[in-house]
Amino acid sequence: MKKIIATIDKKTGKLTIQTQGYNGAECLAATEQLEKGLGMDRACSIPTSEMYNEQKNDQQVGGA
Repeated sequence: MKKIIATIDKKTGKLTIQTQGYNGAECLAATEQLEKGLGMDRACSIPTSEMYNEQKNDQQVGGA
């Protein structure tokens, strides 16, 4: 199941957005409008291992 999880740190007020269930750059597209609306800087994004799943799978398909 695909999820977008927004968390606000009670002490600092810092907002973080995390995705689950998205592969490859699909996670960036899923959160783009939310990030723009909240004025968040994409440069602060931290890729997770799920972001690289699509690339790994592409390399294995038809590989030697």
